[in-house]
Amino acid sequence: QAPLVISYLRTPVLYYLHEPPRYLYEPSSRLDAGSLSWRAIVDRADPTIHLYRDTARRLDLKATRAAQAVLVNSAYMRNVVARIYKIDSAICYHGVDAAIFRPRSDVARRGYVPSVGSIQPSKGLDFLIESLGRLSEKVRPSLRLIGNSEIVGERRYLESLAGRWSVDLRID
Repeated sequence: QAPLVISYLRTPVLYYLHEPPRYLYEPSSRLDAGSLSWRAIVDRADPTIHLYRDTARRLDLKATRAAQAVLVNSAYMRNVVARIYKIDSAICYHGVDAAIFRPRSDVARRGYVPSVGSIQPSKGLDFLIESLGRLSEKVRPSLRLIGNSEIVGERRYLESLAGRWSVDLRID
């Protein structure tokens, strides 16, 4: 979510928007993990959750639109920002020195697919597990997820899915 202070600053603001908060602007690609739990059922009927999201969305729109310039990391994200915020943004690609950061032939491959980031439904990790599960077991690599945070119930869902698809999964 955009820093709310942007709306109150009197100095020019350049805001680098990695991505809009998905939970505010995108429908879930699937039911949330554990969606049949009593908590999920109560949450669907709880008007305060909808009030919170509506308020958070309104504040995010206000703060983002208050910036004098918004930078994004790709043409795709520029289109997303235009659709959601109705503003123009400039693309600023991440700077990576390809002479330093490149595959090295002297490092042995470890036989797994790594994924680094939060463990949540919007990351499409279920798609990744199902995709690996469609590979022949002879060539199927294991999957290693390194997460800095996770949505409650998502780990259990992914572990169950990996079991159904016979994908060796490790979550750190």
